[in-house]
Amino acid sequence: MVKATRRDALGGGAALAGWLAVGGGASALETARAPVDPRAEYAPSPIGLDEPRPRLMWRPPAVGQSAYQVQVAGSEAELVAGRTVWDSGKVASADAVEAAYAGPPLASRQRRAWRVRLWDAAGRAGAWGAPAAFEMGLLDPADWGEAAWIGRNLAPPRGWADQVLTIDFTLRGRFFDVLLRARPEGKTYGEAYVLRIGEVEGAPSLMVQVRQYPGGTSPQVKLRKLKTTPLPAAFATLAGQRRRLVITARGATLSVSLDGVVIDTLDDTTQAEGTFGFLAPEAGAATIHAVSLTAPDRPGFETRFEGGDNPFTGGDPGPDGLTIAAGVPGKDIMLPLAHPAPLLRRGFEVEGPVARARLYVAAGGWADLSLNGQAIGAGPLATGWTAYDKRVLYTAHDVTALIGEGRNVLAAELGRGWYGVTEPNEWYFHKAPWTAEPAMRARLEIVRADGSTQVLVTDPSWRSADGPTLFDSIYAGERHDARRLPRGWRE
Repeated sequence: MVKATRRDALGGGAALAGWLAVGGGASALETARAPVDPRAEYAPSPIGLDEPRPRLMWRPPAVGQSAYQVQVAGSEAELVAGRTVWDSGKVASADAVEAAYAGPPLASRQRRAWRVRLWDAAGRAGAWGAPAAFEMGLLDPADWGEAAWIGRNLAPPRGWADQVLTIDFTLRGRFFDVLLRARPEGKTYGEAYVLRIGEVEGAPSLMVQVRQYPGGTSPQVKLRKLKTTPLPAAFATLAGQRRRLVITARGATLSVSLDGVVIDTLDDTTQAEGTFGFLAPEAGAATIHAVSLTAPDRPGFETRFEGGDNPFTGGDPGPDGLTIAAGVPGKDIMLPLAHPAPLLRRGFEVEGPVARARLYVAAGGWADLSLNGQAIGAGPLATGWTAYDKRVLYTAHDVTALIGEGRNVLAAELGRGWYGVTEPNEWYFHKAPWTAEPAMRARLEIVRADGSTQVLVTDPSWRSADGPTLFDSIYAGERHDARRLPRGWRE
């Protein structure tokens, strides 16, 4: 399983601490020579730092800078009183960036206040700038305590082997293809049976082909024809008429019927299992009215595209069904091999006023977080991308203002990001060594006004459910049905 690593992270929610005014006694000229915009690790008053020697920076005034002095203390009050833990002394330098902290070693969660004053180009000292602060993150894996990786605990879906696939359709163009037992190999669904129905080789026919990925970096696939079967005379006119196609797969045997008439049966062992979908050579080649799949060993599937619902990766849903391929001919329109984005939820009680609260979150994929219905942080994309089999980034959030006395709810929706790619793509991320279902690890630390503490971690007690995001992909976007969000899940 993936392991969290330390990371610089901006806090969400309330500011870490208020600013203190510049100490009294400074003249207007001295104040004009004071620096502004103090930052640590390029961020104003960040929390969750993992750099052992945080780099401090500021913006000099217009009169320039010939030297600086940095002071660091345990709090703003101690800083103003001169009780420092580190004082750089006067440093002759015009640099206003990356002045590394060089005081005593910093511990996990430790907070420090700091300030800087400058000497201008003429050697005149300015006033101290406004105090700023920084706070360390979880510097040791042991700091995560009992926090566990959680998700929906579902194995990646494999699609179907034995099945009965029923498709109600109306042909609008020459023909369309049904992709059966399709798997994402190469840069497309490179492994599949391809059943073509319509005007094939000059006559109404059923052609069965097998699609195979040749390996290497080629985006192409190889098609091998297994059989072409002319349709009975009753199907001499296909276009414009609603029909029912039934494909039965049992082991190596495929049987195809049209409106209850068996068209062909053949044996082939090339493709064992997978998902299904459609492919068309022209825009508006066919309308799919309804689809159902039953299987003896796993849940099936059914859709009538009601209310504009479209569980496939393409096509144009309408009152009469799904039009394929709507403006994008030659592109696979697949039922994704992916579970809906998981929802996670944990309710908890807080007794007494809260003085400070920090939430540390790592995710395999992305975590869209909320506390009592309020969004946390800058959004789920904050952690970026890593080689997840080596490291997972985490973010730290100041959630003090979001927690109240009494009942609280911490909730998350997990997205796949680069961690759980299922769609075939140019760079083979669906074959990455870390690929798995989305997961999250979190630790919420609460300090009450009386100094007592409370900790909440991810563990098996969290509730989970399939969420309203039915499909999400870095490459193919997402499909979201807000009607599927359980009422009150985030509150």
